[in-house]
Amino acid sequence: NMQVESPLQQDGDVLYLSGNKPHQGGSDAAYLLVNPQTKALEVGLWQGGKLEVLKTPGSDIRKPADIQTMISNASS
Repeated sequence: NMQVESPLQQDGDVLYLSGNKPHQGGSDAAYLLVNPQTKALEVGLWQGGKLEVLKTPGSDIRKPADIQTMISNASS
């Protein structure tokens, strides 16, 4: 679900990227958050418009504004 992806970006201590399946933006998309300092990962995966979030147990990675917007737009 990330064949069409953004470049790797950094927001403070968080590295992230997002993308979508070609011609399926909004219903099949994904994001990846990485905090290298804590070695934590979070993946948000939309399949058929439904979001599943997988993350390092016990972690809570701050979501950059771009990812917050992506989640908000998908919820609308």
